Amino acid sequence: NLTGELPVLNMPTSFVRPNIKTYNGDKFSFNLDEDVFRKVNEICKIQGITPFMFFLSAYCVLLSKYTSQNDLIIGTPVVGRSTLNQYKALGVFVNLLPIRTFVDSSITFCDLLQNIKKTCLKDFQYQDYPYDELVSKLNLNRNTNENPLFNTMFIYQNDSIPHLDFENVKAEYYIANTRTSKYDLSLEVSPNINKFNLSFEYSDSLFSKSFIYELAMHYSNIINSVLDNMDTKILDIPLISGEEENNILYKFNNTNLDYKNSKTIPELFQEQVLKTPDSIAVVFKNKEFTYKELNIKSNNLAHYIKNKGIKRNDIVGIMVNRSAEMLIAILAVLKAGATYIPIDPDYPTDRIKYMLDNSNAKLILTSKKLLSSVNFENKIYIDLINNDIYNSNLPSDNIKTINEPQDLAYIIYTSGSTGLPKGVGITHKNIVNLIAGVNNIIDFSNSKTIVSITTISFDIFIIESLLPLINRYEDNYSL
Repeated sequence: NLTGELPVLNMPTSFVRPNIKTYNGDKFSFNLDEDVFRKVNEICKIQGITPFMFFLSAYCVLLSKYTSQNDLIIGTPVVGRSTLNQYKALGVFVNLLPIRTFVDSSITFCDLLQNIKKTCLKDFQYQDYPYDELVSKLNLNRNTNENPLFNTMFIYQNDSIPHLDFENVKAEYYIANTRTSKYDLSLEVSPNINKFNLSFEYSDSLFSKSFIYELAMHYSNIINSVLDNMDTKILDIPLISGEEENNILYKFNNTNLDYKNSKTIPELFQEQVLKTPDSIAVVFKNKEFTYKELNIKSNNLAHYIKNKGIKRNDIVGIMVNRSAEMLIAILAVLKAGATYIPIDPDYPTDRIKYMLDNSNAKLILTSKKLLSSVNFENKIYIDLINNDIYNSNLPSDNIKTINEPQDLAYIIYTSGSTGLPKGVGITHKNIVNLIAGVNNIIDFSNSKTIVSITTISFDIFIIESLLPLINRYEDNYSL
């Protein structure tokens, strides 16, 4: 069975595998009750198999479902006393036997049992072949952070003795926790009086306690499922319990939230301005802007934009280095009823030109310093750094909202790694929904400051800019 390319167990882990293997470990133990004990023994008699084969088959199903692998190698210890003389001799003869199994998800568990029975009977003929010699002959690629040939063990204690009496002293079988783990993951099954004791030994450099707990519960679910119906296909054997399924499908996915889904971004921002006009909204270098000041400046620019002929849902490009004017420009475009395109000034000239042409942008908000690097040709542009815009006689009052929640707030372009960049439209409703969702998960308070370090052309920039402004968190721009 150990011919061709040998599989390496690709088990998901809680932590990154260290470069050098550690032997630090832990154990998680639990019992399978009397009803399971009875059913397992009944099925073993009917199927002509041993409990070892039954629990090994269930373990193969567990590993296959966790790894999406159907070719597995699992190690198991053997007593190494195949002759009468060996059985009577003193000393340790234990050897390791690799068992290679193939888990076909289209067959039933009953069929898998019979396949593994044949594999075990065949492989146990070679149980006396020294494991170290086998590893040497296979000429495996050895890694300093993994065991050779297999990373998981299955142990079934055939001769487990639950209780021993020494006159007045009573003893019982006990699986000690040595806080070590020779392998990534090992499962030991010990029959006791009318129950099975199960113990998962694991490397705590790879797995967390919670991960192993869930793994153990999933193994128990597999056993209970196949005991109810041995003809269940491997594909249909459930890992999760009904309660866990309900949590995943309904409890964790309960995203119903009462939020202001009929509002646009300018409306929500202006509501916050009315609540806290004198609170600090934005800090950039040594400049501070209150909500009232930010609102007036963005209103000035919004009126200026509308005087340039910008109408509802027109496209306006914003290309400016990180500054308070960047945030003023975003608010102004949205207040004017238009849609903005965030453009990183560091983009290649061809990409910038393509985005402006592809979107049919009517106006560019930028700075004179950037004009020399990009040819805007027939595009109209506004220098955001020009203080005359904000010192003009233009109105500073709020513009009546003309947008609906389903109107586009901005268009963000993909990287274009598979071709030309593609514009993705984000609506006001999308942004309001995102902000409401984040607020529902993260415990923000209005005394907090959010540092904005993301480029304007990255989608998460919204969480660092519009979210704090709408919720009255100080937005601290960082270069």
